[in-house]
Amino acid sequence: MILPDKITLEFAKDLVVEVGEFLLKEQKNRKLVSVDDVTSADKHHGVHLEQDHHFDAYIRETIKKAYPADSILGEESGLTIGTSNRTWMYDPLDGSSPYLHGSPTDWCVALGRFIQGEQIIAAVYIPGTDELFYAHKDHGAFLTKNRETTPLLTTDAKHLNEVIMSFGVDMFRTHRYDQLFHPFASAVQTFRVVRSGDLELCYAAAGRIGLIYNHQQKPWDCIGALILTEAGGRIRRYDPGKFGFAEKAFTIGLTPEERVSYLASGNTDLDYQAEHIIKTHVIKT
Repeated sequence: MILPDKITLEFAKDLVVEVGEFLLKEQKNRKLVSVDDVTSADKHHGVHLEQDHHFDAYIRETIKKAYPADSILGEESGLTIGTSNRTWMYDPLDGSSPYLHGSPTDWCVALGRFIQGEQIIAAVYIPGTDELFYAHKDHGAFLTKNRETTPLLTTDAKHLNEVIMSFGVDMFRTHRYDQLFHPFASAVQTFRVVRSGDLELCYAAAGRIGLIYNHQQKPWDCIGALILTEAGGRIRRYDPGKFGFAEKAFTIGLTPEERVSYLASGNTDLDYQAEHIIKTHVIKT
């Protein structure tokens, strides 16, 4: 068991809340800087805001002052290699598009710490609902809201028809969309699309979503994976192009080029049923 690092966890929690509160105040002044040029069908029009760049720099500098030896990986400014075996990874604004369009809740701030490539800490803050999700490996996952903290537990549903399934928006841009979407349409209770990968994983940790499939996520969009697993959920790499689940435990590559496709579920019962649907209905072409 990994011993708890309460000081570092508190640092992460405080930082995401601080940045999130500033972002909420600044939302009325949001300013679009650029939109990604889409050159292939599996990419989307990612937006970059002035707030993305400003708070990316702020988080990086704050971490650098507190932990000068650690490596730091962020969405806007890439990877800075440190001298220790520890890496911080963050997304200053996961859900830039909803933020740009004025949504108060469909975006978050995410921060995680890794030791020798293994995630130890995760903190995700949703300013619009004042919800702070966090986890420390081997020590559970928790939600603080309105100054009250409660343990996080995933759904106890035993069947897919009892839960909401979330598909990441990038999945809809793949040529295998029909193979994955339609088999689940008659199996789950309903669908939703969450435009923030980290927020989505936190919702699953809280039992609000029972099943997730995400395609080609960037590493900082998976910081919430530790929160899900510490709450009792399961997450596995799944690549429909290769038609299979990775045998190894779920890990996040600590490079800007890393891409992850995964199936996440609230419990093993839901995971088993989802795997059965995929193996039965997804056609190999």
